Amino acid sequence: MLASKLTSCVIVGALFIGCSSRPTAELKSCQSAMDRGDYDLALSCINKAVEKAPDLAEPHLVRSRVYRLKTRYADAVLDATEAIRLDPKLADAYVSRAHCYLALDVNGWEEDMRDAIGLQPKNAFYYRSLGDMLASMRRDPRPEYRQSLKLETNPKVREEIESKIAVAEKAIHPKPRPSDPGPLQPTSPFDALPPMKKLE
Repeated sequence: MLASKLTSCVIVGALFIGCSSRPTAELKSCQSAMDRGDYDLALSCINKAVEKAPDLAEPHLVRSRVYRLKTRYADAVLDATEAIRLDPKLADAYVSRAHCYLALDVNGWEEDMRDAIGLQPKNAFYYRSLGDMLASMRRDPRPEYRQSLKLETNPKVREEIESKIAVAEKAIHPKPRPSDPGPLQPTSPFDALPPMKKLE
């Protein structure tokens, strides 16, 4: 009786999560190839992972990233979309697709980024990425950068965000140029000195 119940649970579990196991070795090989910059090998490795576990979201997400690195954005969108279909709560898949949409100059990137933030509202990187995207489109990124700054704990990254905010402030609120600049200002400290007296 117990064995029968356990068998039933396993079958139901398999139907619920799919029959594929996580292709750990293939994913590790892919990541190693990506770290070395060998994107062709990375694609070969991740293709094996997708073949081994077609019903798992993670391999599709990783292949989307590899396609992005190879600037095959349309293919990357397809894999990111499949990852989202398989796991609608996989925030990184929305981020990957958003980057592709932006590269392809099509709508949807901001919606995907805000969906990712909705899934992980304490992810500083997501806010910073959205800020960078908005800045690239010449839109105000400061609210996103400021939220990222609130959440970020790494001092070096915080400095980088503060620098981006400062750049955005200057771009959005440039110093007013005087209508009459008056006499030319000295271009070096020596220009401000009085002329030397001629030796007699």
